[in-house]
Amino acid sequence: MVQMDESIRKQLEKPQTWFCKYFPKRIQNVGEKEIADRQLVYDFKDGRSHEEVAQMTAARMIDEHGSRCSQLVFIPVPASSVRKNEIQYMDFCKRVCELTGAINGYDHVRVCGERLAVHENRKDEKEIRKVSIIEFDEEWFRGKAVIVFDDVITRGISFGMYALISWRVSERMSLKVSSLQEPIIKYRTMNGILSEKSKSLAFTGHRTVPAERQNEIRARLAEAVSLACKSGITCFFSGMAMGFDLMAAETVLSLKGRYPDIRLIAVVPFRRQSCRWPSIEKERYQKIISQADWVIVLSEHYFHGCLLRRNDFMLEHSCGVIAFYDGKPYGGTFYTCREAVRKGMDILNLY
Repeated sequence: MVQMDESIRKQLEKPQTWFCKYFPKRIQNVGEKEIADRQLVYDFKDGRSHEEVAQMTAARMIDEHGSRCSQLVFIPVPASSVRKNEIQYMDFCKRVCELTGAINGYDHVRVCGERLAVHENRKDEKEIRKVSIIEFDEEWFRGKAVIVFDDVITRGISFGMYALISWRVSERMSLKVSSLQEPIIKYRTMNGILSEKSKSLAFTGHRTVPAERQNEIRARLAEAVSLACKSGITCFFSGMAMGFDLMAAETVLSLKGRYPDIRLIAVVPFRRQSCRWPSIEKERYQKIISQADWVIVLSEHYFHGCLLRRNDFMLEHSCGVIAFYDGKPYGGTFYTCREAVRKGMDILNLY
C-alpha cells in the first residue's frame, strides 16, 4: 500500500465536506438510495447531472462562506483527459460560480495530456502520482483562497496531491468540497461546528405528536438530552420537520443554560422547507433557525429523496439516535431507525 506523504496528509486534514457515499457495482448489498447515488456519480461523470450537483455544491458553499464566496476560487480536481475534463467540469464550474458568485478557476488549470486514472490503477498508484499533466496559471492563482472539488474520493491521495499543488501556487488554504464519496478522514469540523461522531446524536420522529402526550414527550426529551450531555454528548442534529424534530430542537435550546457546551445543528433538506407550513409552525421554525448554532441547507430546491438524504447526513455524523417512532414499517422515521440499526447505532425510542 502506498504511504501517504505528510504534506498530502495535511491537506486532507483541512475542512472538508461531502454529499453521499458511492458504492461500486461490485458491492451488491445496498439500498435504493445507494443505487440512486451511484447513478448520480455515473451521470455526473458523463455530464448529465451537472445542475443537481451544482445546486448541492453551491448550497453548501453559501452556507459555509456566505458573501465570502465572491472572494473564493472554485476549481475541480481535473479528470484524466482533456476531453473528459471538459465534459465533466466546464459547464459544472460555470454553474457553481453563477449560483455562488465564486471566481471560476476552470480556465486557469490546464490538462496537458492523458493520464491513467488512479481509481482504475490502484496497484500502480505510486507511479501514476509522479506523472505531471496539470499546468496552473501560477500568477493568476497567487494570493487567492481556493475551494477544491473532487467527484469521488477513495483514499484521498489524488485530491491531496492536487490540493497541495494549488496551495503551493496560491500560498493560501484550500478547502475540499466532494460531491460524491465520503473521504478517508471523517467530517470532523465545519468551521469548528461539527463534532466527532462519538459526541453527536441525531433526532428522528413523526410529524405529529398527540396533544395529550406533548408535555410527557417534552419531559422525556429533556431527560434524554440531559443524560446524553452528562455522558459526553455535545452536538445534536435536528432535521427540522414539524412535530418531534422541532420539539427536540426546542428542548436542546432550552437546556443551553444548564449545559453551555451543547450545540444544536439544524439540518435543512432544502431551502424554504417551511414555506407551506401553518403560520404558527413557521414562527417556531424560524425562531429555532435563528438560535441554532449552525444551519446546514443540503439543497437549494426540493427533489425526490431529499428528506432521506437529510436523514442519512445526520446518521453519518452521529453515534446514536433519539427517536419518537411508533413501530410502523413505513415512512421517514422507519427508514432512519432501520438505517441506524443496520449501522449498529444505539436508539432511544421515546414513543
